[in-house]
Amino acid sequence: MMRKKNTTSLSTAADAQAETEPTTKRRGRPRSDEATAAVLAAAYRLTAGLGLRGATIDAIAAESGVSKMTIYKWWSGRTLLLIDAFLEHATQLLPLPENIDPVRAITLHATRYVTALKGEFGDVQRAVIAECMTENGGRPCFSSVTCVAAASSAATSSNAASAPV
Repeated sequence: MMRKKNTTSLSTAADAQAETEPTTKRRGRPRSDEATAAVLAAAYRLTAGLGLRGATIDAIAAESGVSKMTIYKWWSGRTLLLIDAFLEHATQLLPLPENIDPVRAITLHATRYVTALKGEFGDVQRAVIAECMTENGGRPCFSSVTCVAAASSAATSSNAASAPV
């Protein structure tokens, strides 16, 4: 059964990557919504059930029935795929109500989000964040003053520790 794509949902990591790349006409068959949904569901399921070690591209391809070549054509790496899988699941699990007062909608959404973080959803979110930080060293993930100060402090401590005594 095909579900209607929520046009108000967050854009995917693959969409964000595509926006920064030069626009060229895609060759080959158009992307299949069913195959995309199968890959995203498999990636989320494997991350939830087996953690990052179990959510390999090989395992995701086998679980979804979509070839590794197709997966790599649509996502440049596992991190972007896991982000998209998490965001797709979040969109389904935690829809923003549109027919009630905005303050009530945000309060209800935040309450549901906090509750969801206590279970499998929270485990997957932590795994995806860990994957992002591992791949990127935390650089693009955080830009707060606290993070900059901590990095400076760590660099100073590291230099002090390596100085001759």
